[in-house]
Order: sequence, then structure tokens, then C-alpha cells
Amino acid sequence: MKTIMRKIFLTGFFCLLITVAASSQDTAEKKEGEEQNAPHHRITFMMMNAHLPNVVEIGGSDKNFLVPAYGFDYDYWFNGKWGVGLHNDVILQQYTVEKTGGDKEIVRQFPVSISVVALFKPLKHWVFVTGLGMEFEKNENIGLLDLGIEYGWELPKNWELSLNMKYENKFNAYNSYLFGIGISKLLRKK
Repeated sequence: MKTIMRKIFLTGFFCLLITVAASSQDTAEKKEGEEQNAPHHRITFMMMNAHLPNVVEIGGSDKNFLVPAYGFDYDYWFNGKWGVGLHNDVILQQYTVEKTGGDKEIVRQFPVSISVVALFKPLKHWVFVTGLGMEFEKNENIGLLDLGIEYGWELPKNWELSLNMKYENKFNAYNSYLFGIGISKLLRKK
């Protein structure tokens, strides 16, 4: 009789432990989901390469299409799916490009692009970016359309690592494609 009572007691005890563990895990998942959906800030630093298809000359040599670039972004996320941001990048090179239509060449010296963007995160790792901005350069400033996509991995302590691709259409001038890697710090209220 004692062995049967012991088995019943142990079975009941294990059922209680499993229920408590499942309940605490569910609470932790809800808390994590609430934390991810809460408004927060994100600051990102990126190392990129820019592909410039209309390049005539870069630093004295012809047709070197890839040039280094850096990016610095600030985003404010309203919830886990929607945000707005200020995305900035600088191309670290002087180059000459043929304007769209082929009628004119323009020299670009270390241009800085600043865009106001909308962010949409439909899936856990994917972020889609679209916005408008300006490319500032001492010879000529050009308006631009900014389209991008990110794939990110969350790291411990509110850090994130991401792969980024971006298309910039400089209105009536030229296009550029940027791709690189970013490291982000998420600033959440505790």
C-alpha cells in the first residue's frame, strides 16, 4: 500500500512540477513578447559596400564598381511591427557617374545620404524599409528614394546583428546599391 501511495504522490508531484514549469515558461514568453512589442529605440552602425552601376571613373581608375561606405541609423519602433527612422550613410570615395539618360557626368566626393524611412517587420527576422531623403555633396545635392531589406538576429543584452541591402534611386541622376553588415543596440525601458 505504501508503494502505491508513494507512486501516486510522486506522479501528482511531477504533474504539479510540469504544470508550474509550463506556466512559468508561458509567463516568460508573454513577458518577452510584451517587451518586443513595447515601444523602443534602435541605434545601428553599418559597414557596407556600394555598387555604382553608372560609374565612369573612381579615383583615377575606370569601372571599379564597389566602394566602401558606412551607415548610421536611428529607429523608433512603435511596436514589434512598425517603426520610423533616420537612416544615414556616407560613401568613402570620390567618383564620377554618368547621369541617367547619359547626357551628363557628375563628380561625387564623399556624398552623405540622409533619409526619413518607414520600417515594417512582418516576420521575426525580416525588416522592410522605405523612405525619402537627400544625398548631400559639395557639387550638387540630389533627392533620393530609399528601399531596403534587413535580416537580423537578436543577441544577448539587447544587441542585434543584421545583414542589410539597400537600393537608392537618386532622382534624375544615378542609382546605387548598398549591402553590408550592421550591429544594433536596442534601447528598451525596463
